[in-house]
Amino acid sequence: MKIISAVVLSIVMIVGLSVAPAFAQQAEHVMITTDMESYSEGDTIVITGQVLQRHSGGITIQVLSPNNDLVAIGQPMIGPDNMFRFTLSTGDTMRHEGMYTVVATYSLHSNSPRVGHTMFMYTPMHTSGIMVDGTEFEPHHSIMGGMVMGMHTNPQTNSMLIDIETTIDGYITITLPRTLIDSKMVDGSDDQFFTLVDSEEVYHDEISADMDSRTLRIEFSAGASQIEIIGTSVAVPEFGTIAVLILAGSITSIVVLSARSRLSLVPKL
Repeated sequence: MKIISAVVLSIVMIVGLSVAPAFAQQAEHVMITTDMESYSEGDTIVITGQVLQRHSGGITIQVLSPNNDLVAIGQPMIGPDNMFRFTLSTGDTMRHEGMYTVVATYSLHSNSPRVGHTMFMYTPMHTSGIMVDGTEFEPHHSIMGGMVMGMHTNPQTNSMLIDIETTIDGYITITLPRTLIDSKMVDGSDDQFFTLVDSEEVYHDEISADMDSRTLRIEFSAGASQIEIIGTSVAVPEFGTIAVLILAGSITSIVVLSARSRLSLVPKL
């Protein structure tokens, strides 16, 4: 009886070992990731991954927009270490803000696809037609965690104010034309801007600066409603056509009245 039990147990173990690889094979998939969780227009997305079962061919990478449109596709080769790498430049077909999906697929056989997924957040740079005090300035900006509702300058404080709606902690990246707002030392060199969120001073990063503009990244907390950037000079809105006509009419009236007043003071002969 013990011999029969031992034989049965041996058979069960052999069957188990033969079945185990089949379950493991079904569970295998593609490990895939991006180098960052979120991107803005102009960034380069680096997608890397590894297949868990040896494959010497290529792997198909598809990038899908938030509305499930295919915005990019590629087929990098899988290396001897089972690793692969794919880079993608943002912009062009990536027009929508939101969560993008990366799908990696390869097959050992026609009926055994191996699939991996990952996601990232993308924010395009906006030129949303926001006019700053009626001038032609339209600062390029991208925002994570909220929306820009409007912008205006305050010449009295040499500042620009950005009205925002926010639901989570986030940040705004904005490129400021120097002709719109700038911050200079007495010797003409660049000075730091002073930044406030809801009247509270906050730290900011100056990402880049050139002869024409300076780009800032400013973080904010959920619920923030206004960002203020203070410099040493800010653009003053020009008079519109109607305002110019009114001003011209007022000056003409003053001149006429002054002339009449002088004539009334001349004694008659």
